[in-house]
Amino acid sequence: MSTTSPDLDAVLDDVVDRLDQPSTARPAPRPAPAVEPATDDTVRLLARAEKSTKARTRALGKRIGADLVRLREVVDHEAEDRKAAAAEAARRAKEKAQRAAEQQRIRARLAELEREAAKLRAGLAKSAAVPPGAAALGLDPKAVRRWAVEHGVECTTTGRVPKAVVQAYLAAHGGAR
Repeated sequence: MSTTSPDLDAVLDDVVDRLDQPSTARPAPRPAPAVEPATDDTVRLLARAEKSTKARTRALGKRIGADLVRLREVVDHEAEDRKAAAAEAARRAKEKAQRAAEQQRIRARLAELEREAAKLRAGLAKSAAVPPGAAALGLDPKAVRRWAVEHGVECTTTGRVPKAVVQAYLAAHGGAR
């Protein structure tokens, strides 16, 4: 005599019969339910299958119970994988944002250094083009040249008076102006 209800035994027998029948075409899998079935109902159903007087029903209950345990493990593992993948994606996105910020900072610093270098080059060009000569110091270039010739210091007769000549002239006349 069965300890389960006649309806449950009929359902379980129907499932066992369908599983035992050879089939070439399997029905398309049903989509997973949006909400997990009630655990209490599953546990009660498996307990009833275990107490069944039919060996096929007990075997099916045992197999389904084992499959449910494996299913739970697989689903939990997939959830962990999704969580790990999301964490990895977040880490990569954060690293990418940090690299972009660092690149931006470096580009800004490079632009700043290029501006400073341009200013320095411009300053060097000006200082190289206009070294302080006799006229720049408020001296009469003709008087400096005349003094150079009188004292045997080589000096050009035209153009800018060389810096060395101007320095010698200033040293002889009491220092720089």
